[in-house]
Amino acid sequence: MTIAAYRDRSTSRYPVTLNDLRRSAGMLFGDEPTQDVLDLVGVDPVEAVAPPTYDPATQTLAEGEPALSGALWRQTWGVTALPVTPPGPIVVFPADLWRRTTDAEAEAIDAAMNAQPLRIRRLFLTAQTYQSDDPLWPLLTGAAAQLFGEARAAELLAPS
Repeated sequence: MTIAAYRDRSTSRYPVTLNDLRRSAGMLFGDEPTQDVLDLVGVDPVEAVAPPTYDPATQTLAEGEPALSGALWRQTWGVTALPVTPPGPIVVFPADLWRRTTDAEAEAIDAAMNAQPLRIRRLFLTAQTYQSDDPLWPLLTGAAAQLFGEARAAELLAPS
C-alpha cells in the first residue's frame, strides 16, 4: 500500500507528514514507520488513491478529507467547476464604428445624432469608447437597429 500521509486519531488532523511523525515520535525509523510507532504517536496511515481525471481549463482538483473504508483510511479527491467569470462589457471604439459604416450609413447616423439634444450629441461625440454597460448603450443600439435593422446594427456595434 502506498501511503499518501497520516491522519491523527484524536484530532482528525490531516495530513500528518513523515517529518511530523519523526518529531512526535522522538525516535528514528526507516522510510515508513512501523505499526508500533503509529500507535505510539496516535496516527493512521492514509492509502494513496490516484486522482481522477479532470479538465484544468474548466475544473479544479483538490484533495479532500480521508475516508474510512473498512479498516483503512483512503485519500479522497474532489473535482469542482471553475467559477464562471462573466464577460466584460462590449467596447466599441468610435473610429471602428465609423470605419464599418458606408457613406450613406454615416449620413444617416449624423442626421439621427443631430435630432438628439445637445448633451446627448456631446456625450457621443466626445466618448472615447461606447460600452454596453453605459446607460446610453440602449439608445445607441436602438437607434442603430431602427436605422439599419438588427443584423447590420450588430455588425456596426460589434466589439472592437
